[in-house]
Amino acid sequence: MIFKKIFTVMLLSILMVSFAIAQNKPGSQTSEPKKLDLEKFRNERMQRMQNFKKGRGGTGSLNEALANPTGVKNLILRGDSLTSLTPRIKEIVELEKLDVSNNKLTDLPQELAALANLRELKLNDNQFTNIPAVIFKLKNLEVLEISGNKISILSGDFSNLVKLRRFAISGNNINSITVDFSRLIELRDFEIAKNKLSSLPESFYSLKSLSSLNLNENEMTTLSPRISALESLSKLDIESNKLKTLPKEIGQLKNLKLLSLKKNILDSLPEDFGNLPTLFRLDLSETKIPHFPKSFGKLSTLSNLAMNNNQLKEFPKSITDMVSLHELNFDDNLLTSLPADLEKLKSLSSVSFKNNSFTEIPDILSKLEQLRKIDMSGNKIKTVGPSIGKLVEIQILILNQNEITSLPKEITNLVKLRTLSVSDNKISNLPAGLENLKQLRIFTLKGNPISDDTKDNLKKSLPMTRLIY
Repeated sequence: MIFKKIFTVMLLSILMVSFAIAQNKPGSQTSEPKKLDLEKFRNERMQRMQNFKKGRGGTGSLNEALANPTGVKNLILRGDSLTSLTPRIKEIVELEKLDVSNNKLTDLPQELAALANLRELKLNDNQFTNIPAVIFKLKNLEVLEISGNKISILSGDFSNLVKLRRFAISGNNINSITVDFSRLIELRDFEIAKNKLSSLPESFYSLKSLSSLNLNENEMTTLSPRISALESLSKLDIESNKLKTLPKEIGQLKNLKLLSLKKNILDSLPEDFGNLPTLFRLDLSETKIPHFPKSFGKLSTLSNLAMNNNQLKEFPKSITDMVSLHELNFDDNLLTSLPADLEKLKSLSSVSFKNNSFTEIPDILSKLEQLRKIDMSGNKIKTVGPSIGKLVEIQILILNQNEITSLPKEITNLVKLRTLSVSDNKISNLPAGLENLKQLRIFTLKGNPISDDTKDNLKKSLPMTRLIY
């Protein structure tokens, strides 16, 4: 009897060991070892990330940095609800980057001046009413960001900050500037958007190295002719101001590539505007410009032009001379046709004419052989002509919210089409041959009287396409 019990226990033990071994064999159906391996992998990855961060001299803990300050070069204290910064910050003598954004700071300790290696200081979204004086002692500072605070007057002695490359002070309440900018010989990027500025001081135009200037959402009524002195300027954003005219000297900005004049009510553009030899992107949306200078078409390097919401009834013919145009946006205007000379824009790859007054897709578009995208939503289009089939490079065709009753059979020639959207029309039948559209991935038909039989046929014809009804 005893022998039988011992035998039974031994047998059960052998079976349990065998089962455990089987569970851990390659190809076993159990997922437990995989879970353990995945957890181990995650832990190792996290440790590697932490080691990498420490190796780069970075930490997000002030206590950790003060406990072992040697080698700490990057200190990130964003969103820590700090109302003050400890004077002990001076102990982190190798610190190069300090980010205390999104706190409740109103001042900085004088001991910050001891950080001779500090190159980047970010103070965004705090409670500063002026730039703390200690900052002007940081002679090696290259980046200063103090956006989203409560500063009304930009003042202070910047003469020591000769290495400053980026200065961002957007989103304050600045209505005047008393700073002498003449010593900021390295400043390249200046952001002072979302303030209340109506002008810039004379010394500002001494910034020969400035390449990017963001003045959007201020109260600028004029732009000084001295703008031409900013000879390195490549990006100028004056969106959402109160400009009515531009000085002719803007045409002397030989390095200007990006220009946004959006949401200014401009009476005109100066004739010299067409002299900008490197302009790449231009936004004239919501400017209500009534006419354009003859030189406008001379912008031979322009690639992207936005003319949204300008109440234009006619397409400006001078644009047809901009032979480098790739993207053209005329949304929210009053256009009913396009000029025949549009054919000259052989490089056009994307056009958008949403919310205009077209009753058909202009045939001239079929001659633009490089077109990849057309958006003519929100018009009064009733028919799509057979010329659409000539756009063999088209990949995105959007014709939502029109009055289209059918699609031509020629649309099946668009073998590179990936997105076709004709929502909110009056389409009840679809042409045969849609199975030719083997690259089509999204076909949107919602808001059309499509029968269930047509839907079933579509599923069979386009098995790789996401159909949206």
